[in-house]
Amino acid sequence: MSDSQQTPSYLVGEPDQTDSTVDSGRCARLVLDTYAAAITGVRNERDAFDAAVRIYRSNHPNLDAPEARRAVAGIICRKA
Repeated sequence: MSDSQQTPSYLVGEPDQTDSTVDSGRCARLVLDTYAAAITGVRNERDAFDAAVRIYRSNHPNLDAPEARRAVAGIICRKA
């Protein structure tokens, strides 16, 4: 997606209320890019998902692991 296009609304939910400084569109793109790069590489799906969760948690440090995993699953599922 080029910089001139906005992230589709189905990829980006409401901004995280626990950390309003996080750009949720940028985070969603990072999560998807990380997952796509890992899935096309030598990693398996689980490793790709875990890498995407790590990226998400680095942008949302107040979330615990289960919440971050649900959020990443939602981002990936809405993209498909």
